[in-house]
Amino acid sequence: MKIYSLSFETSLNLISIWDDSKPGQSAFHGFFEQAFNQGFSWMPGSVTFYNLGKTCRAILEVCLLEADEVFHLQPQTIRAIRVPFEVAGAGIRYTDCMSIFDEAFVPIPPGSYSLVFENQLNYDPEYLNSPAYLSDVEVGFTSEIMRLSFVPTSEVVEPAILRAESWGELPYRIEGYNPLNPTYPLLMKLCLLLPRPVNTGITGPGASVLVTNSSSTSSRDTSLVTNPTSESRPETSGGQNLHQGYVIHPDGVEFYALGNAQIISVEAWCAGEIELDPNSVRAIVVPFPILADGTGAFVPDGRGGGYYLGDLLARGSYALLFEIWLNNDPKYLDSELYQEHTRLGLTEECCRLTFIPTTQAVTPEILRFDIY
Repeated sequence: MKIYSLSFETSLNLISIWDDSKPGQSAFHGFFEQAFNQGFSWMPGSVTFYNLGKTCRAILEVCLLEADEVFHLQPQTIRAIRVPFEVAGAGIRYTDCMSIFDEAFVPIPPGSYSLVFENQLNYDPEYLNSPAYLSDVEVGFTSEIMRLSFVPTSEVVEPAILRAESWGELPYRIEGYNPLNPTYPLLMKLCLLLPRPVNTGITGPGASVLVTNSSSTSSRDTSLVTNPTSESRPETSGGQNLHQGYVIHPDGVEFYALGNAQIISVEAWCAGEIELDPNSVRAIVVPFPILADGTGAFVPDGRGGGYYLGDLLARGSYALLFEIWLNNDPKYLDSELYQEHTRLGLTEECCRLTFIPTTQAVTPEILRFDIY
């Protein structure tokens, strides 16, 4: 049963959908190669699907099936992808250009769904015989018809590519076309896109990245969260902590930088398994629970604020993987700032925090020692 239809114009090749109970930031996924190759990027309560190309004129249809209704792919569908989707709010929101200011709302009852994304090129005779079609083809734009089908289910939904485009050659030049080339199992992974860089507010051997899990009544007020100075930390054996690269506090964990870090750029990810980044020179895994009565994971920015991840990560137990490396961006290495940092013995470093859901006990472990 079709409940919503909208025509819009854009020049991008994606559409993002998220649960209305989630914050608008849920629409913002990181861009990584495997997501393009499999056609989607997923996280709890949010998913981004990639179109066939840069869509100039698009039609979006949203369908809600009855509990006893059998779902069938449309015969004209070129690409079809299935993912699990939970609706906790009053419906879904979506955007065609990754801007929460252009979002639209569609009412969907709360519940668990198998969400199927279908896509096809617009072969409507009226469009194909119009000046708009000739104009679009000339610059490589597409006109596409997309359908989102919400199929109620009480079973576990595994992500799947249900249909992939199989044309021998493109029907016409499509700007930004990325054929599906998935690696199995399909990746349920996200980037939470913390602003980069994050100034830790500490320089010297004690430079660190702090991840806390404070209660909602104290997380915004404690000095440990907003200004993680050495005076506000619990008494620990500082030398041993530095040598092992981390220390676990009652309400979080602190990871130490490689050197006298002036700036640490931080990314936060969620993944299904531990997979070390080839850039990292140090990797540590520790247990990290996200409590039901708290605000979830919080990363201070060293300037009296920070970034809450609780709205984007489900409550539960995680293995928290910390990886870090020196900034090797050629632009930075060729800059005067790099020369100044080198002269003063300071570093600029990059850190990745990966939250891996688990039901197993996690033992702290150093997975990679400092390798250059």
